[in-house]
Amino acid sequence: MSGLDMRQAFRSGLHLGEIFFPVRLDGGAMVEAVARACAEGEYEGVEIADLADRSVRLRIGELARAHRLRIAVWQVERQLATEWGMTSIDAGRRRAALTELKKGFEHAVEIGGTDLLYIGDLDPGPELRESTRKHLADALADLAEAAAPYGLRIVFEPVDRGVHERGLIGRTEEAVAMIDALRGAHRNLWMAWDTSHAALSGDDLDSALRLAYPMLVQMHLANVVVDLDHEDYGDHHRFPGPPGLLTTERIASIFHQLAELRDEDRDPPFVSFEVRAAPGDDPWAIERRVREIRDAAWRIACAEKT
Repeated sequence: MSGLDMRQAFRSGLHLGEIFFPVRLDGGAMVEAVARACAEGEYEGVEIADLADRSVRLRIGELARAHRLRIAVWQVERQLATEWGMTSIDAGRRRAALTELKKGFEHAVEIGGTDLLYIGDLDPGPELRESTRKHLADALADLAEAAAPYGLRIVFEPVDRGVHERGLIGRTEEAVAMIDALRGAHRNLWMAWDTSHAALSGDDLDSALRLAYPMLVQMHLANVVVDLDHEDYGDHHRFPGPPGLLTTERIASIFHQLAELRDEDRDPPFVSFEVRAAPGDDPWAIERRVREIRDAAWRIACAEKT
């Protein structure tokens, strides 16, 4: 990998919704954060929450276009507002939820967004799981069709089942099978992938990443403690390092794999660290620390033999 530029393997992203978690819905704070990210030039894209103030959205959109910054807009707040209605057993609730979710399209255009990110709805249990999966697939297809005229991509992230998120879709192979079946008719439907959710679902990270890569546009490097007996078991949006699975060396291995998987026919996926700020934390101190880890891991990856 010697001589390979990082941007050939992945596009570096900053998850503002996590490192600014306490103020992620504060328009003024987000304008300042996006402006600084643009000025410093370390990132090609940011992830952000759907913001209520139109003037804020338009200002961020101006910044994004001026600096060619990719904006991915998380829709979890909208999903929560519908009480996970897009997979309800009630057809009326499903229609109402999709109507509400589609309101995010205009917001995304105003904020300069290219991607709308969703997670899977809640797992209803074994008896209703299959029918609920069908409702989820139908909802994603509906969203993708409606988003296409706006030039938006619909991006789905599977979460773990039964640990933190109680997600309907857990294993990477489940998500890949669902998205792959839909992409023939909906080319703007893509996938995000999170190392912590994959690990908690029992996936082998190397195999899961290889499986997801053809439809992957967003990746989260999220640390996780997989030891069931450890007091910190689970996904708590922590910094990389012990006792978690995601060490600098493990990140380097992921970077190396991304370089090997790269497809010359499309842009590489965005990769961001998922480290959540608590009230009182300095978000930019978090950013500096994860950037140092990113750069150290890239140096290790470049030193590895292909």
